[in-house]
Amino acid sequence: MLKVIPFNQMSQKHPRKLDTSYILSKISDGYAYNKLIYDELGNPIDYEFIEVNSKFEEMFGLQKEAIIGNRASHYFSNIRDDDFDWIEYFGLIVSQGAERSIEQHFKPLNEWYQVTVFSTEGDYFVTLFSEIGKHYRATDQLREHSRILSHNVEPQLWVMIDVDTYGTVNEAHAEFIGLDQKDIEFHKMNHVLCDEMLEVFVEGNKKVFESGTQIETRNWLISAFEDIVYLSILRTPVLDTSGNVEHVLCSAVDITELKISEDLLKKSEGKYRNLLFHANDLLYSLDLSGIVIFASPAWTKLLGYEIANVIHRPLKDFVHTDDHCILLDHLDLDSMKCNEIKEFDIRFITTDGSIKWFNIKEKGVINEHGNLISITGVASEITKRVRIERELLDSKLKLNIAQNAARLGEWEYDPSTDELVWSRECAEIFGLNEKEFEGTFSDFIKRVHPDDRDTVIRHSRDLIDINKCYPLEYEHRIIRNCGETIWVREVANTFYDDKSKKLKTIGYIIDINEQKKLEIEFEIIEKKVNYMKKAPIGMFISKVDGEIIEVNDIFVQILGYEHDVLVGMNILDLLAPESLDKGRELIKGLETIKSHEDKLIFLDINGNMLYIHTSLVNVSDSHYLWLFIDYSKYKKYLTDLEGHKEEISTI
Repeated sequence: MLKVIPFNQMSQKHPRKLDTSYILSKISDGYAYNKLIYDELGNPIDYEFIEVNSKFEEMFGLQKEAIIGNRASHYFSNIRDDDFDWIEYFGLIVSQGAERSIEQHFKPLNEWYQVTVFSTEGDYFVTLFSEIGKHYRATDQLREHSRILSHNVEPQLWVMIDVDTYGTVNEAHAEFIGLDQKDIEFHKMNHVLCDEMLEVFVEGNKKVFESGTQIETRNWLISAFEDIVYLSILRTPVLDTSGNVEHVLCSAVDITELKISEDLLKKSEGKYRNLLFHANDLLYSLDLSGIVIFASPAWTKLLGYEIANVIHRPLKDFVHTDDHCILLDHLDLDSMKCNEIKEFDIRFITTDGSIKWFNIKEKGVINEHGNLISITGVASEITKRVRIERELLDSKLKLNIAQNAARLGEWEYDPSTDELVWSRECAEIFGLNEKEFEGTFSDFIKRVHPDDRDTVIRHSRDLIDINKCYPLEYEHRIIRNCGETIWVREVANTFYDDKSKKLKTIGYIIDINEQKKLEIEFEIIEKKVNYMKKAPIGMFISKVDGEIIEVNDIFVQILGYEHDVLVGMNILDLLAPESLDKGRELIKGLETIKSHEDKLIFLDINGNMLYIHTSLVNVSDSHYLWLFIDYSKYKKYLTDLEGHKEEISTI
């Protein structure tokens, strides 16, 4: 259990000792715990050492074991002969229970100290000694420094007597710290600076005092005005005759803008490196003989080569052999000197042997003397573009072939200039050479059939006047250059920009003359078929080769086949053997027959012979209408009649 002893019960003859061993080991000042000694009248005449630290031993050249319990006058016999009465000063501090700090010469050792004294309890007091002798030994030099440290210079200037003690300072440094010069000069830094700034300054000072060499440090600091600045602090040691650091001259320059610029530059460099690493283009530099001296990471990504296997090799080693001449032609040093950009397309070979197309842009690098020193290049892959261009070219060739085969022509019309542009196929449809067409809408209209001109003009006007994309398709006749009239189909549309401004009308003209003939022919056939279906006798229509393409109901009833079975059969498939030769001859001569009548033997679905009187008429260039009259019963009657005649004649 902790026992608390009241202060008034403690004997003044047996003062308590402070257990300060750990604390004392951390103190950089000379520490002494002392008891004041009085004469019979109560005047202080001496003091006794109760405890000291190792720094005190070092400063005063005394051993702890020797001085503890002894009086100060035993070691410093002339302590009271000094101009400054130390015993009286310590007595004053103890009597007032105060704390004081002074800078004073200590005559017994002929040394200057900054001494901090404070009373603890009763007649006991503590002294903390800090050596400042270097400062006073360098007084003349410091006066010179004071002259140098002009109040009007912008850089901060100051002198460090030791690691943590200021000498003289200039106004700029005092302003940065936010104190008057007199409150800084010859004071400890821990009495002047905030903790963050103290740590930075002391750390830099230690390096100079320990190394004896000039050192520059750069740090972010907060000024007294709370401005965040980046200071470059240069510490220059001043050495004594023994080569020891006597004091340090310091200067600080605000390089905040430089720091920001450097950071931005580093960020830019980082972005550049990032861009370089992720770029999808091959970046490279060549010497004047075409050897690669730099290659970007894209060489590995796009071509598969390790960078180490690219550097120091000719660029042509990676280029398709068929393109070496292109590469050589563009490696023109004279034009490179003129700052020209060379652009060309070549093929590179990948590590797996495949080919990739690249668009190259090369430019010379000129030094300050105007001499060409290297060549830089950017290679953008265009493999897909080349493939598409080739496919487009192939498609264009195929389109030209298709247009020729389909008799299709392309045209473009600009309503603002009345300019009409025809393709070669378009001119051929009109029977013209490309140069024969004047290239205007009116020149086109005069080649339209007179009966169709109003229709064409109306459709064209609607196409151009309507303020929207308006697709159009219609048919009309044209008169070719040779005088022949043919049918064509027009397909067109007008295109507008985002401001509804007409750009152009694009259309196609298609030769549909043959198709139109077939349509007309089909209309005729359709009329005949409609009549045929209602006719009271059997009818069918065939092609020139005898293929049946339509039959009426009477024909179906006579032969007994289904309608869909008969359509697609050939007439020869329905003839009896006795009529096949005649049927073949008839089919063979159909192209020259306008009309014909004959008697043929057909077989119905059950194989029965039907005696048919046929009459055919040519209804178009390739279609024939057959009239089908069954006279089988009449034929049987005649046969029976002949039989009766023979029987009567025998009787």
